[in-house]
Order: sequence, then C-alpha cells, then structure tokens
Amino acid sequence: SYSRASRRSGGTSDRALRRLGDQLEQRQTEALNALLDRCAGALGLTVPARRLFNRRGKEIGSLAKLKDGHLVWVTTGEPWVDPHTSKTHKNRRQQIIDMRNRVEHMKSYFN
Repeated sequence: SYSRASRRSGGTSDRALRRLGDQLEQRQTEALNALLDRCAGALGLTVPARRLFNRRGKEIGSLAKLKDGHLVWVTTGEPWVDPHTSKTHKNRRQQIIDMRNRVEHMKSYFN
C-alpha cells in the first residue's frame, strides 16, 4: 500500500542521511588532523600536535569554526594555557628568585 512505501523510503532516507553525516564527520576529522600535522611540521615539533585552540582557549574540534586569518594555538595534548598569563607567571617567578638571591647576599654581608 501507499503508506508502507512512504515509510520504507523514509527509513532509507534516514539511513542515507546518517551515512552522509558520518562521512562528513570523518572528512572533517581527517582535515583537522591534516592541519594539526602541518602545524607540527611548521613548528618543528617532535611530538604530533593533538589539540587546537582559539585565542580565548576554546578547543577547536572542527575546521568549520575557523576563518581565514584566525590565530590558533596548537598543543601536543596538553590543556590550554594562556600565553599571556604564563608569561606573567614566569616573570613573577623570576622576580621571586632574584629577590631571594638579594636576601641571601645581604645575609652573607651581615654575617
């Protein structure tokens, strides 16, 4: 009957759409992996690049979210670390080390 035929075609259509969706997802994953490989090569990494982040630290899981000119950060699997914060933290650590050295020098002077 007519209703049976339309149900069958609907089922086939759903399966075909799922298949297309799976193929699209696979291609996007392959494209993202290719970009990670190119980034690793360009940066001279000895370990493969595994994760891609935008400038705000949000992980990019699809190339569809990228636009020309966007800055991206690549890691070899580590979580996001804001480069500006880490630079500030490094500077603070160096200041503490310098201060400790001065204090030790002053102690030796007075002893």
